[in-house]
Amino acid sequence: MSMMQVLAVISVTKGSGISRKTGIPKPYDFAQLTYLVPAKSISKEETNITNYGYDTRDLGVMNTPETIETLKSIPFMQPVKLVLEADPENPSRNVVVGWEAA
Repeated sequence: MSMMQVLAVISVTKGSGISRKTGIPKPYDFAQLTYLVPAKSISKEETNITNYGYDTRDLGVMNTPETIETLKSIPFMQPVKLVLEADPENPSRNVVVGWEAA
């Protein structure tokens, strides 16, 4: 288990259904969390882009009813600490399993 401090969580999304994009019906079932990070500027030899404000980043969420229920109570748009664990389906990746007040 590890912790990750974030500026603010802006959404928790749970989705499931049948995708027909490829013409062949394919089931999907996902959960993700979107949070804010400070926007980064880019300065290279031929490029100069200055960003102000924030960008969004996504993290996978442990796709269980208990985890989704826990994440419903996150104080959105406030700093929090996210509790992360290794994804059982891909141990090289972390997923959100909970949160704590910052």
